[in-house]
Amino acid sequence: MAKVIPIAAVATLRGKLGDVYYRTTPRGEICLCRMPQKRTKRFTPKELSHQQLFGKIAKQTSEIMSSPHLRAAFELWHKQAHLPRETMRQFLFRQLRVANQ
Repeated sequence: MAKVIPIAAVATLRGKLGDVYYRTTPRGEICLCRMPQKRTKRFTPKELSHQQLFGKIAKQTSEIMSSPHLRAAFELWHKQAHLPRETMRQFLFRQLRVANQ
């Protein structure tokens, strides 16, 4: 990523130009970034199974977070786990991942 120092006439620079794009950081710096490459190979069976497992766990996590009774029970478990830097959603996802393996 390259940092760009614009001249006065070009105070803001953003958008795509060929295979690169310009973006402005929250600090006001303009960065030149390369566009991400598109995947050309097919997903392997192992990758597909991981994607399916991730989708299943994400759906279960959303269902628990939307249910007041289930969420209250898991919040109590989360508080007892004493992991202050882990969000409730991260805690749920980790617990469900272990349970589904």
